[in-house]
Amino acid sequence: MSPKMLLGFDAAWCLVWTLITAPVLIGVGALHLWVASALPGPLSLALLPLDYVLLCVGLCLMVWPLRAAFAPLRPGEYPFPAHAESWHWLVGFALQRVLYMPLWQPFMFTFATLRWLCLRALGAQVPLDLQTATDADVLDAGLHSFGSGCMLATGVTLAGHMVQNGRLRLGAIKLGTQVEVRMGATIGPDVTIGDYTVIGPESRIGLGVRLGNDVFVGVGCTLGYGVDVGDDVVIGHGVTMEGDVTIGDGAVVAPHTRVPKGTVIAPNTRYPEAK
Repeated sequence: MSPKMLLGFDAAWCLVWTLITAPVLIGVGALHLWVASALPGPLSLALLPLDYVLLCVGLCLMVWPLRAAFAPLRPGEYPFPAHAESWHWLVGFALQRVLYMPLWQPFMFTFATLRWLCLRALGAQVPLDLQTATDADVLDAGLHSFGSGCMLATGVTLAGHMVQNGRLRLGAIKLGTQVEVRMGATIGPDVTIGDYTVIGPESRIGLGVRLGNDVFVGVGCTLGYGVDVGDDVVIGHGVTMEGDVTIGDGAVVAPHTRVPKGTVIAPNTRYPEAK
């Protein structure tokens, strides 16, 4: 983006920030003064934690209808920032920034109900029992869906967008039932992960990856573009897979293996084969 466009984006972001936060701050402040006027001075301090909860709820309730007023993001690839869908994404990103300010996002992600409200306000399909660390980063939430009992550990990032060479790529992330994404793992756009699958710490799941049910991905793995993994697969620690690898059901990939682009690993086999 050019400097002029960046300045324009900052100005628009300040306007969005003000229009959303100012009414909530005024409303919570007025309510606090009204209730505090009926209480002795020291007791009015006990209202401050409640004020913070009401602030978080109010911000979510302000963002929810604003986000819902726009059509859902359309997965695909678009010129950036020239295409209308790119600007649509930027508006959603600005609303996301309001709720993800470090002043309150970690607090909201501490509580199941506030976390659910925050992610639903941003358009995610999310159950109440989703578990996350307070610093889990769920970007482009409106593109994503989570099965019951999913867990996102500390430092995890889910990103439904990628900007590269003047192109914006948008893609949904779909996590099945009881998927575990462990510490520091990153998941990119257009990724589907089946039920009971585990993504190991510091692993990188790239664009367009498909993982089946009951898959184990070890520590520090990298799965490149278009990798397709069947059910009950074990991928050892430190594995690197180049693009368009296909792995059949029940296969095992040995630790610290590099799998070349386009490799097909048959079901119920070990890669590489023992010599």
